[in-house]
Amino acid sequence: MMSSLLQRELGDGFVVQSAGPDKDLAGRPANYRSVGCMRERGLDLSGHVSRWIGSVALDGIDWIVTVGPDEARRVRAHLGNHSATVIVANAEHGGIPDPYELGMDGYRECAALLDRVLPGIAQQIRVGTGSDRIVFWDFDGTLARRENLWSGALLDAWRRVDDQAVGTVEQLRPHLRDRFPWHDSLTVRTAQTPDEWWAALHPVFVEAYTALGVDAVRADEAASHVPAEFYRRDAWTVIDGAEGALSVTKTAGYRNIILSNHAPELPTLVDTLGFGGLVEQTFTSAAIGAEKPNPAIFEFAMARLGVTAASDVWMIGDNRIADIQGARNAGIRAILADGAYPNSTGMTVLEAARHLVAFTNKER
Repeated sequence: MMSSLLQRELGDGFVVQSAGPDKDLAGRPANYRSVGCMRERGLDLSGHVSRWIGSVALDGIDWIVTVGPDEARRVRAHLGNHSATVIVANAEHGGIPDPYELGMDGYRECAALLDRVLPGIAQQIRVGTGSDRIVFWDFDGTLARRENLWSGALLDAWRRVDDQAVGTVEQLRPHLRDRFPWHDSLTVRTAQTPDEWWAALHPVFVEAYTALGVDAVRADEAASHVPAEFYRRDAWTVIDGAEGALSVTKTAGYRNIILSNHAPELPTLVDTLGFGGLVEQTFTSAAIGAEKPNPAIFEFAMARLGVTAASDVWMIGDNRIADIQGARNAGIRAILADGAYPNSTGMTVLEAARHLVAFTNKER
């Protein structure tokens, strides 16, 4: 239903196709309730046949809209180096509920919900297509935070395998210092799959545990839980004003793009935290192979978005070196937004967004 409704919303200037992440559902006709519900709206689904996204040529696909964050995660696994932007419909409320077991009334309610959310998505697609107005956003410390970040994730993973663990983040932190890819931002690496990225860090985590006296077997087990613990939803907090800031720039016609020194799974966390409807795309250093402040990461993202530093491009972040100096070295205007920290010298993230829009409106 969503593809037909979105096609009607976008008009003939766009081509909307339908595919799903479940290979075993490929080749099936549309559910008869979907057919009936769309017939009530003047749309014909009688000839629809479901497709698996793994069989679809993704070259030339610019936008993918999914019904939920889990579907978005599974779709991204098929994207590889393709640069399509993935949007979760109704992301702020967890997506579009499956009406399969709710009868015809459930399908009508689902269609009504799509009627409410698809106009905004269609507008995002229209604005994003060909727009050269970009705001790059840092993530950690700018839009959201995880208490104690990596040392906290390692401690949580340790406690998961040993409820008597007596270590602290203060003890773990020194063993992680200078051990992550972003600590060597001068080196540009080959982009890695999520499994490859985590595998490279696994020995670092094991060494941190064994340095605190954890036996090798338990250290290895705890290290295997770090990825899930790091991205655990309830470990993350959205920074005050972050959603408002993204709304300010989006309303002003900017494409919100997250550009972060981060692990590969950040796009899923972005959706889970409710940013999916405000953020067009998330680039991570893990998926690119370059870390801020290296100009290569900015140049890669701009090339994928079809813009240059001469376009209306900005960076908002909380790190003077990685975000601000890095962006400026790439020719991008930048605003320090470290207002979430005590004794900060920059703006809050909402102040930064308002400043950006006011400045560009004055320029125009």
